Amino acid sequence: MEAKKGEECQESAERKVRKMEWNTLVVDMMKETAMKLCSEQKKAFNDCCKENGILMTFSCRKESQALKSCINGYYNDPEFVKEHETKYLMKKSQEQKPKN
Repeated sequence: MEAKKGEECQESAERKVRKMEWNTLVVDMMKETAMKLCSEQKKAFNDCCKENGILMTFSCRKESQALKSCINGYYNDPEFVKEHETKYLMKKSQEQKPKN
C-alpha cells in the first residue's frame, strides 16, 4: 500500500507544470498554435507591413489589432490552455521514460 501512495505522489508531481516551464515552453507551444490558427490575420498584417514599410506602425494598426485579438482569444480560452498544458506534460513524460 505504501508503494502505491509513493507512486501516486510521484505521478501527481510529474503532472504539474513548473512556472519556468509554463513561461517558456508551454507559452511557446500556445503561441505557435495560435499563430497557425490566426494565419489569415497574420498574412493581412504581414502584407500591410510590406506595403507600408517605415509607416507600418501607423498604417497597420487595424491589422495589428485584429492579429492580437485573434491570438488573445486563444490565450484566454481555458480549454486551449489546458490542451497545451496536457500536451506538454505528455511530451515531458515520454522524454523522461527510461530507454531500454
